[in-house]
Amino acid sequence: MKNKVILPFIFCFLLLSFNTFSSERISFKDFSQEIEKNIKDGSMEYIKNQQCFVSYNNIVFKNFYINHVKLYATCIEIDPTKRIEWDNPKIPENAEVKTIYIFGEDMAEKIRDDLKRKKMGFLFTKLAYYKPSHEKYKKNEYFYFESSTIK
Repeated sequence: MKNKVILPFIFCFLLLSFNTFSSERISFKDFSQEIEKNIKDGSMEYIKNQQCFVSYNNIVFKNFYINHVKLYATCIEIDPTKRIEWDNPKIPENAEVKTIYIFGEDMAEKIRDDLKRKKMGFLFTKLAYYKPSHEKYKKNEYFYFESSTIK
């Protein structure tokens, strides 16, 4: 009787362990290269120099590791050559909340740590989005990436 109870627990433990250690984890660099490829293919475009103020965030874990961070933020375009106003930004009345995804375990950890320290303002140099004609397009959905080849 005791073996019949222990066996399912062992099976579940092994299954969970295998799933955890065999999962593929993506780095921010790999994710950025994928976005770069999509921009060159023409399925995505991007906006530059966005000063964003987070109103809500969601950290998504997959197989016990951080997968991505989802930020809900109001963003304004800024001129990087001018002084950035963090204390009293001029946010337009009709500004919409954007959903910003930050994939890649390393960058997601960094953003999560910033959020833990109560940092609510971020400067994103490039935010990619799917074109409206693409099947993955969602209004106000953006993906943070970095690229040295795309200016």
